[in-house]
Amino acid sequence: MDFYVEKINPENPYQYLYKGEWENMKVVKTAIKVKGRDAVTKEIRITPHGPIVNDVYEGLKEALAMRWTLNDALGGIECFMDLNTTKNWEDFKNAVGQYHGPSQNMLYADKDGNIGYYCCGRIPIRANEGEGPLPMLGWDGMHEWKGYVPFEQNPHLYNPEEGFIVMANNKTVPDNYPYYISRYFLPKYRAERIAELIQQKEKLSVDDNKEIQNDIYSIEAEEITPVIVNALEGERDIDSDVKQVLEHLRIWDFATEDVSIASTLFHVIRMKLIENIFKDELGEDLYREYISAGRGFIKGFHLIMAKDDSKWFADVATLNEKEGRDDIIRKSVRGAVEELKKKLGKDMTKWQWGKLHQHLSGHLIFKDVKFLKKFFNIGPFPIGGSNSTVAMAAYSFTQPYLTSLGVSARQIIDFSNRKNDVRVISSGCSGQFNSKFYRNQSKLWRRGEYHPILMDRQEVEESAAAILTLTPQKEHE
Repeated sequence: MDFYVEKINPENPYQYLYKGEWENMKVVKTAIKVKGRDAVTKEIRITPHGPIVNDVYEGLKEALAMRWTLNDALGGIECFMDLNTTKNWEDFKNAVGQYHGPSQNMLYADKDGNIGYYCCGRIPIRANEGEGPLPMLGWDGMHEWKGYVPFEQNPHLYNPEEGFIVMANNKTVPDNYPYYISRYFLPKYRAERIAELIQQKEKLSVDDNKEIQNDIYSIEAEEITPVIVNALEGERDIDSDVKQVLEHLRIWDFATEDVSIASTLFHVIRMKLIENIFKDELGEDLYREYISAGRGFIKGFHLIMAKDDSKWFADVATLNEKEGRDDIIRKSVRGAVEELKKKLGKDMTKWQWGKLHQHLSGHLIFKDVKFLKKFFNIGPFPIGGSNSTVAMAAYSFTQPYLTSLGVSARQIIDFSNRKNDVRVISSGCSGQFNSKFYRNQSKLWRRGEYHPILMDRQEVEESAAAILTLTPQKEHE
């Protein structure tokens, strides 16, 4: 997806400038039916670079058009239909090559021990190398897409030398990959931890894979905590609260358990660091927008924290002073302590991570409706993990620390014995709140446990809790 800055004719909002000429936009009108009111008609103005998004995203000073691969072609249904009958790697490639939607990393494994993956979806070939991260000029014709990367050149692997493939929304292509895909990969931590755990043993059992999927060790915390500790140890006048923080962080094993006090301290300090680094330079409104626009900004935070003299550490309110990393860490630690006292009380021994960090499977419509949420919501309940752990339990940086993104399903397939296949989901397989299957897997999921995947017809029939029969309605009825 790319964005283009368009010049709109000041005398005609339905015309855009292209190579010195005013061209007419395509205009699509759509009516949205509203119960109890007249339909609302929306107008979509479209240039060759895609729809103008200003009408749905307020505050833009320039007209922005959104060029998206999905607007050029569909092609998802055929892919998934063919995947259901795939017998080998070639079948798999032929199936996923038909997928033209938003990019997906699709993984492959078979009973003969072959493994692979393909980055599926169309990747644009841009006119100029390096373009894509920022909006481009739409009126000079110098920044167009020249076509799409041939599918065979999409990122992929087949039976790599390492003997395993890790996909955790991390960057999967080397820096010398010739085409720009994105800068919105998640940080490296989850992928690194998975690879580390895989390589601890020559062979992995189903139980080993369960431990990997439920791992809550934070490499991010392992990197940043010593920096925090070092800053506090270098402080001359240290009060009793900060001394306690220091002691908890010194002995922490970087496991983000729901009972961990150190995990609480680390994440609240990190939140204060993010605020103190970015907020004074960006201002309140832009800061809120920046941290709410996705988790991509956290990589910038890590790059800044890796230096001790970044300009981002300077407080714009104290022009005659030059603050460094240690200064902003100490300020953030004190801010975190004050926040935690307000939220969890003055006794630091009760600052358990799960008291702040909680999981909620909230109903999309009724999650905040007082008299309905107790029927439809599952949770909230204490949970370990974080944004950077294998067992992801990520929270929004605008609404910490309630989890908003996590591992909704876990599955392990044992090709040596399919009776060992297991899975679990975070809620249940029924969408009806009064069904016993609405939340029946929630406790299993929270405990890191699984249920068998039955593949044998006889076992399925013998273990069935109920049989649902769907009868087509006759035409005359």
